[in-house]
Formats: sequence, structure tokens, C-alpha cells
Amino acid sequence: MKKKLIIISILSISLFLLKGTSRGADLIKDFVSFDKAYIPALALTSQGKIEESKKAMILLKENWKAFKGVYNTYNKKDLEWEEDFDKIDQMILNADKIVLSANDILRAHDVLEEVRIILMELRKRNNIDYYVDYLTEFHEPMEAIVLTAQDKTPETLTDGDVREIQSSLNQASIIWEKIGNLKFDEKLFGFANEKIMKMNNYIKSESDALNRLKQAMGNKDKRLIIQAAVAVKPNFANLFMMFGDFERIK
Repeated sequence: MKKKLIIISILSISLFLLKGTSRGADLIKDFVSFDKAYIPALALTSQGKIEESKKAMILLKENWKAFKGVYNTYNKKDLEWEEDFDKIDQMILNADKIVLSANDILRAHDVLEEVRIILMELRKRNNIDYYVDYLTEFHEPMEAIVLTAQDKTPETLTDGDVREIQSSLNQASIIWEKIGNLKFDEKLFGFANEKIMKMNNYIKSESDALNRLKQAMGNKDKRLIIQAAVAVKPNFANLFMMFGDFERIK
């Protein structure tokens, strides 16, 4: 175990130093470009939009092919790097097959969800600080809140459900506070003044939604808990989609 920790530590330091080079900067810029293609495919498959999803998958495949061509062997010190690229390859291929079949397109979304988890873990273990990863981290407890409350009534929302919501809310709140304090590189992501204002509005609205849920939980009002729990998703989803380029799908 100690030997493994030492290897990970050395790897993290080496890649952290590499981030200061032009090659490291290019990698981060290309992660941003990848997300511009990836996020529309992720969102549109979630919405069940077949034709738009087909267009989005074409762009995603093109972007990933170019990205992998440049970075597949970028960091040989990370023994999982190339393996992760191969996994993403297969996931994009599988998602594309589902979209082209136009059969249960939501399955394609589930497949694509794993891509951002793999990339988040790849960047974390290599000490690459990337804004969108914090949003991905927040997504898990936020989604757990929504799924627990969704389609429930005050009569069917159990005490166990309420405890599950509270646990997920605790996790989500910690991550969201971190997001609120992050320094955002607007130049890297190409966010102009208007887009920054919209982003800040979504962040504030999400903070308000979490606070309403906390208040409902404190009051132990199951009707309000359900309403507030389901309401934590829309503003976050809108914020996350800002990092995708949907104009190219039209």
C-alpha cells in the first residue's frame, strides 16, 4: 500500500509540474473543447431527443478521435491512463450504437454518464484541477436527492427516504460551498460578461434551492421536502450545460 501511495504521489507531482508547460496548458484547453462536444450528447440523450442526439454523437466521436490521437499516450507514468482512454472509446461506441438504433435512447445517456466520471478520476489522480469536475462531483448527491423524492407523495415518502435526502444534502452542501468559492478561469472556458452573469445567477439560484430544502427538512414538512428536493436539479442542469456547445447541433 505504501509503495502504491508513493507512486501516486510522484505521478501527481510530475503532472502538476507539467501543467505549467505549454503542453500541459494545451491538455486543459482540449479538455474544455472535449466537454463542448461531450455535454450536448450527454444532455440531449437524457432528454430523449433522437435526431439532435445523432448530430451530437457525430461531433462527439470526431472530437474524441482527435483528442485520443493526441493524448492517448500523454502520460505513461499513469498506468491507468491508456486503459481509461480505451474505456471511453468503448463507451462512446456503445452510446452511438444505441442512439443510431433509436431504441431506448436514455440508455445511451447512462453509458455517457460514465465518461465524465472516468475523466474526473483521471484528472484527480493526476492533480489536474478542472472546474467541471466539481460540478460532476456535486451531481451524484444532487441526483440522489432528486431520485429519492421524485414521484413520491407525503404519504409514500418514508422516514428512511427523509434520512437519505438529509445524508445526500449534507454531501451536496459541502461540495456546493466549495464550488461557490472556486476561482473561475473565464478566459479558459470562453465566458464573456453576459455568460458570467448567467452563470452566477444559476449558482445563486442553486444555493437558494439548497437552502429551501434545508429549511423544509428542518420543518419536517414532507410536502415541502418533496417540492424542494426535486427543485435542486434545474438550475444545476442549466449551469452544467453552459459548458457544452449546443449551437453546433442546430
